[in-house]
Order: sequence, then C-alpha cells, then structure tokens
Amino acid sequence: MRKIISISIVFLLLLSITACSGNKEDGGSGTSGTIGGGTGGSGGNVSEIVPEHARDAGYYVIDSITQDGETFDADDLKEFGINYYIALHENGTMEINTDSVIEGTWEPDTQGRGGVLRYREHGEDVISEYSLSGDLLTLEIGGGEVTLVFKKSSGPPDTSGNQGASGLSAELAWWDGDWYGYWTIVSGDGRYESMKGGRWDCYAIINTYADNTATVFWYDDDMFLGEVEIEFEFHEGYGTVATSIGGTLFDDPVRDDAWYLNTANFEHENMIEIDEWHEDLQGVEFRYKVYLRPWGMLWDDVPAGERPPDYDWYLGVRNAPMDDAFGSGVSSGTGTSSGASGNTGGGTNGGSLSGKYYNSATHYFEFFEDGTCALCTDLGSFVSELEGTYTVDGNTIIFKSTQFDDSYNAVIDGDTITWMYGDEYVRAD
Repeated sequence: MRKIISISIVFLLLLSITACSGNKEDGGSGTSGTIGGGTGGSGGNVSEIVPEHARDAGYYVIDSITQDGETFDADDLKEFGINYYIALHENGTMEINTDSVIEGTWEPDTQGRGGVLRYREHGEDVISEYSLSGDLLTLEIGGGEVTLVFKKSSGPPDTSGNQGASGLSAELAWWDGDWYGYWTIVSGDGRYESMKGGRWDCYAIINTYADNTATVFWYDDDMFLGEVEIEFEFHEGYGTVATSIGGTLFDDPVRDDAWYLNTANFEHENMIEIDEWHEDLQGVEFRYKVYLRPWGMLWDDVPAGERPPDYDWYLGVRNAPMDDAFGSGVSSGTGTSSGASGNTGGGTNGGSLSGKYYNSATHYFEFFEDGTCALCTDLGSFVSELEGTYTVDGNTIIFKSTQFDDSYNAVIDGDTITWMYGDEYVRAD
C-alpha cells in the first residue's frame, strides 16, 4: 500500500496537481499573489475582505486520497508522513503546502460552494477548480483519477512523529528526508552480467517514525526500484544500525537481511552507503552498491569519478526542493552503462518486434518494426512515454532511451519479456 501512496503523492500530487488538475491561462492575469496581501489573478483587489472569502477562509488539512477506487484515510496518510494542507486567507491569498509551498490567490464561486485556485508553476499561470461540501474541500487531478479531500481545521496539521518532525531524535532525523545519489551493479550472473559497471542516478525519500522505523522509497528515472521497511538500533560509540524488515526490492519481496547498514562503516560523512547482494525470484544474483546524500548537499569531498553520473545537472537544481527538480527536467541515469553490450542505436540487428507487452493494465512496452519503442504508463488523461530504440540479439533486447543517454536490457522468451529488474511483460493478443 505504501508503494501506491509513494507513486501517487510524489509523482501525481506534487507534479500533476499543476499539470493535470489546473488549466493554464491564456493571458497574463493570474499572477501569483503573496501570503498576507497583494494582487493576483482576475479576482481584483485581494486585500479587500469580502463575505464570500470570509465564509470559506481557513485551513483545510488532507483527510483522504482516493485512487483507482482505493481510499487512504487520514490515519493512513499520517502514517506515511503526508501532512499536506491548503490555507485560504480572507484577503484572497492562499497557499498549497505539500513538501514545498505554492502561493497564489483564490476566488470563491458566488453562485455555489467551490471556486478556483490561481497560482504560477514553472513559469505558467494555472487555475485549479475545487468544490466545497460542508467542511470538506475536494480537488480532482489526473482527469478525476485521483481525488484529494481536505477537511477544514483550526490550523495546520500536527506533524509530530512524522516525516521531518521536530520530535524525532537526532539519530532518526539524520535519515529523514530526500536523498540523491547513484547506484551501480558490481557483479552479477545471467542477464545481470552484462550490466556490470553500469551506474545510474537514483533518488530516495525516507520517512522516519518515532517508533524507530522508517520507510525508504527508492527509484531511478521513472522506475520504482524499491520500498524497504527498516528498523533502527542505536549503539553508543558504535553507530546506528538499520536493518530491513520488509517491503520490496526490484519487485521481489525483501528478505529480513537484505539490508544491514551501520553508520560506523560509512566511508563518507553524511552519506548512506549500501553494499548488498540481491537474488531475484528466478534465483539469479547480482551485487549492487548505492550511495546517497541529502538532497542539496555537495559532493566536493568525493572524487569526480565517484559522483553521480548526472552530477552537473544536479548542481543546477540542488537548491530547489527535490520534487520541484523533477518538474524542471530531471534526467536520472544519464551516465554510461558500460555493461550494456551490443549495438544500442536504431535498427533491429538480428530481429524485430511489434505490438504491446503488458506488465499491468496501465504499464506496457510498445514495439515497432522500425526499431523504435516506448515504455508507457497510461494515466487515463494522458500517456507517459519513455521513448527509445531497441536491438534484438538472440533472446536479449537492448533498449536505448532517446530522451536520456542510458541503456537497459531485457530477455524475451516466447510472448514474455523479462525486464532487467525482474518485471515481466506479456504480449497482448
């Protein structure tokens, strides 16, 4: 369930709340206001308190999120560290507080309950409609695929015990937050052998909890690598030990001993270092390493050859929140994949494919006989595509992204394609 929440919140809420739920304005009106006054939008002078603003003004705290028919209530969201809220002020200004703050203006609908939120995001004016029923404010994003319900409150939510909360001990707070780095495959058997030496940028969101546990959401580019539950033990003079106790890695269940991390063994200050083996469900093993630093921190003390492949890109966006950096064109994994063998350019090199191979109802590969392909995610209102070219060498497919300088391997057996992380895609009839 936490995997669903992480994907929904990080990618849909933080990005699609502006890209999908709002409509971009044609003109220059709708400039973002500031909290406490100013003008903005087409709502006129927002410093003037009007009855409609006074009626609906207040704090609205996230109460539930519904996606694909499954609802996560306030208790679920608090467990995941989701403490978002919308503040509508009587002077017509507003703020949307997620992991960052979006400021703008709001206009109530004088003919009924509801209205619009106006703000600027990535240099564009955006309008998002909302509805009000009693003390509940509702936003729909992704063409109605995701519904967010906020409940009126006397103030911002209490975040004690959740992600980033001041109530965390210093040891727990060290782990909590957004992390950036890279991962590499050191050695491997079978289909992983050709990936030896590959290095890819990666990102993690770590939610720590007051009961000495945490959830690590780990991903590179647009692929979810794992959701690992860890438990902490604190040893004075020996460091903090973090041990995996559940979750998934590369779409396989996590063994209790999959991660055993001791801060006393980390070579660099302020860096999480993971050196482990993974065995997939087919019994094939590979050894991998992960290096992560808090988002925004420099890697100047690390040799240039040991920094993330996209470090130059990172330097240009590190001062913005990590979720904002994704909106500015994050391109993880653009480093070389030295283990990806074969011709990774266009053409078919020994064979061609056509048609769609599905991993789920919304996630699939589409291949074309001209040597092009796309890894697609159908979000209902739009289809996200990672486009590329492919070559076929025996039963090995080598996928080369045209958007990012990166290569991936897969194995085809009849109507089934097994992705390099173990995901299976089956050809549609």
